[in-house]
Amino acid sequence: MKNVLFVGPKWCDANPELSFNTNDFFSLYTTFSKYKSDYHWDVLNMDESVVTYGSHINNIIVEHCRKYKVEIVFFSLINGFDYNPSIETLKELRKMGIYLCFFWPDTGPEWGFGTIQSLQECSDLHISYDSPRSQWHDEHPKWSNYLPMWTPHDDNLFYRDPQKEIDVSFLGTYQKHPERIACLSYWQKKIPTLFISGGQRQEKLSIYQYALYVRKSKMGVNFPLSQTQVFLQAKGRIFEHMACETLLFDVPNPATRDFFKPGEEYIEFSTPDDFVEKVNYYLKHEDERKAIAERGSNAFYAKYSGKIFWDKLMHRIEGEQHD
Repeated sequence: MKNVLFVGPKWCDANPELSFNTNDFFSLYTTFSKYKSDYHWDVLNMDESVVTYGSHINNIIVEHCRKYKVEIVFFSLINGFDYNPSIETLKELRKMGIYLCFFWPDTGPEWGFGTIQSLQECSDLHISYDSPRSQWHDEHPKWSNYLPMWTPHDDNLFYRDPQKEIDVSFLGTYQKHPERIACLSYWQKKIPTLFISGGQRQEKLSIYQYALYVRKSKMGVNFPLSQTQVFLQAKGRIFEHMACETLLFDVPNPATRDFFKPGEEYIEFSTPDDFVEKVNYYLKHEDERKAIAERGSNAFYAKYSGKIFWDKLMHRIEGEQHD
């Protein structure tokens, strides 16, 4: 049994006042544990190491890997904090023969691709969740160790629920997102049953309550613009909605189209009024709504489930380790 170590944040935004970092706890750890039970795995949290125990990850990880004979380390780095391992530490791990893989929920031009470039000499593989294939690949080197994938999801949280009680929802932070604030404010006036919840950062919504709202929604809307307002990305939200057979609405963008077919598996809208018209249409034409949502959900389970994610990733890693 191989020993695997996850190294990432414990808290959302490395903030102890917020809940667990859902990208790691409920996307990575739970799905890996379920689908890769033939591996032994452990976790080191970089923010907790500093905030709670007063020791940087650089002082911990090498000895931990040596003691427990770790063969693969999965990193989720923290943007904006000095909690990440140094280049020297990463080089030391590679000298020990450890495979180093980095996960990137946000791969914009500076933090994402810029940091990937800086890590090329001390990394084995980089996995992006947000599929920036259509935007950045032509402007950056064709790294052989860069693999665009998607956000894996825990199917104990996100699954098909035939009992849909919410007409249409937006679930996620909208503070500091001008386009979200403007659209949601307008839609609240036009769609009385629109349900809005601010997510983990804004309203400290638990992942369990968040998933319940997604499962219970007939329709849900996504905004693909990144938090930095500079690029379009495939949000984890699109996969959550597909997993729950909740009809997804999204603006035309290459990131979502990388995974799903507009008009067949989800619905695109061009303006705020177009969204209102289409929501009202699909509320009246339930069979059409259900058919599109079902096709999207079928596509998700056929191509983008958590099992498929880990099978594909570990197959590549195992192959490279045996080369």
